[in-house]
Amino acid sequence: MLYSDFIITEILKSAKNFDNFAGMLYFSDHAEDLSGLMHDSNQFRFHMTYIPFIAYFEPEFSAKNA
Repeated sequence: MLYSDFIITEILKSAKNFDNFAGMLYFSDHAEDLSGLMHDSNQFRFHMTYIPFIAYFEPEFSAKNA
């Protein structure tokens, strides 16, 4: 997860350099089982359905579109 946090932060830093940047959405294609199973679909656990989702919007965009 720390690597994902790092990559998302770097993408956000880069995207903010665009003049018309308003926001970004991130969601993973799968979840992990932190007890050691990782994303082994042969040993499915319900909590593996919870995927990360992040929504970031620039304050100006949020104020204008709230």
